[in-house]
Amino acid sequence: MNIIMKIFAFIVLMFIFISSSLALSSSPVTIKAEVSQAKIKIDEELIFKITVKAKKEIAITIPEVGNSIQGLRIVEFADEKPKSDSDDNNYLIYQKWYKLKSDFSGSYILPAVTLNYNYNQQAATSKTADIFVEVVADSSTATGAANATPTNTPSSNSNNPNDSNNSNDIRDIKNIESIPMKWSNTLIFIVVVIILIVLAVIAALIYNKRKKAYAATLPPIPPADRAIREINKLRAEQVIDQITIKNPKLYHFTLSQIIRTYLEEEFSFKATDMTLEEIKSSIDSLNEVKNEYELKKELLMILEGCDFVKFTDMEIERSLSVELSLKAISFVKKIRPTPPSQSSTSSPDSNQKEESVI
Repeated sequence: MNIIMKIFAFIVLMFIFISSSLALSSSPVTIKAEVSQAKIKIDEELIFKITVKAKKEIAITIPEVGNSIQGLRIVEFADEKPKSDSDDNNYLIYQKWYKLKSDFSGSYILPAVTLNYNYNQQAATSKTADIFVEVVADSSTATGAANATPTNTPSSNSNNPNDSNNSNDIRDIKNIESIPMKWSNTLIFIVVVIILIVLAVIAALIYNKRKKAYAATLPPIPPADRAIREINKLRAEQVIDQITIKNPKLYHFTLSQIIRTYLEEEFSFKATDMTLEEIKSSIDSLNEVKNEYELKKELLMILEGCDFVKFTDMEIERSLSVELSLKAISFVKKIRPTPPSQSSTSSPDSNQKEESVI
């Protein structure tokens, strides 16, 4: 008994499913556009027909597309009265056709037809696809029509487009095929890309972390050594043939900034925030040059020479500009503090090490 009930329930569900599917599949309005042939010769007639099948309760007006036809001239046209569908009395058939000719060879496009209507108090739209037509000069290349015959054959008195002796049948435009997308391949590609991006980010984070950890283990470079290296780098980039300077303003600005930064890092003397006049007035607060007249004179000469070029369009003698960097290196060497591990008298090994740094 249970088996019979299950079979009966299954049949009822299948009946409901098929009935609902058929109800959904029956569209209240269908529209199609067709041509008598896709390739014609010059001055040969082409019939462009628009057919609408709609339920009787729906008001249908096929839009006028004659103004949108380009390259083909309209010889005749007609908007026929609707008639009942022979297959279903609940539907009406509406037709509009154009008889076209072309005076020039080429490829032309018959525009898509958009039909707007109201159904169940809701606005709806149906649309056809564009139709491509080729016009050739040689009549032997023109193709015949398809085997399908027109559904309507009006009389010659009603502007029948097929009343010529060389009449052609009208063939249907094929329906649009939906090509299913292979989501599996797309999904795999997206997943692989995401994994690669995540791995790249993780690798970058690990690299930066290890780089910072390694840098933390290295002994800090003394400010004097760093200043000398930057001056030598500046000379390598800007000085040509020991005389010519590529960019004098950049050269003197960078040299002044290196010396000011060194004084700030080594002795906490805020030279980078001071003007030259402010440095002159507060230089005695720098104990390393307070009682050293020559060092004080050398520092001020370097800064004055750099500021002269920085803030004016004038240049000092090229040899003096190159000499400023050498004096800057000499000044750093003289004023740099002596490391506690070294004695007052430097050994030959320490001198050799200093020369290698320079």
